[in-house]
Amino acid sequence: METNTQIMTQSRYSSLSFMLYGFVVITAIVSILETAVFAYMHYGLEHGYRIRRFSYYIPCFAIITYGVTAVLLALIAKRKSRTGIAPTIPKLTLILCLIIAIFLQFYTERISDWHLSILFDDLSKTEYMSSVNFGKLFDIVEYTTLILRWAFIIFGLAFFSYMLKTDKRKS
Repeated sequence: METNTQIMTQSRYSSLSFMLYGFVVITAIVSILETAVFAYMHYGLEHGYRIRRFSYYIPCFAIITYGVTAVLLALIAKRKSRTGIAPTIPKLTLILCLIIAIFLQFYTERISDWHLSILFDDLSKTEYMSSVNFGKLFDIVEYTTLILRWAFIIFGLAFFSYMLKTDKRKS
């Protein structure tokens, strides 16, 4: 027979494991979104966008991408919370998200560097590439992803606080 202390300890470990699972999933999702922003930056470099265009299009693209993802995740979480079944941590999802969270950002930056070297080697793009202010371009990308990463987390906190509040009212 389990004592109250053992049940409380199991409950704490369960809560902690769900928090870590959520951290890994959010980190993986944010890594995927950052990869999409880098891919859009390289798309713009391929097509000769100017910095002025980058300074508007990258934040707009990122806001739309992060926003749609946040809303989709909120809808999925809300639907799963309605089932009332005590969830278990899906091991395959955890492993996939852990792999994505660990390796994707590293490889995104490596591939980005590789693609930039290819663009610099292309003689037809030499004039364009020499006119691009890469310091400003990477600042736009980094600041946009940093701000939206925190906005994504704050949205998640607000959404789950709201869900917790409505669940408390129902019971």
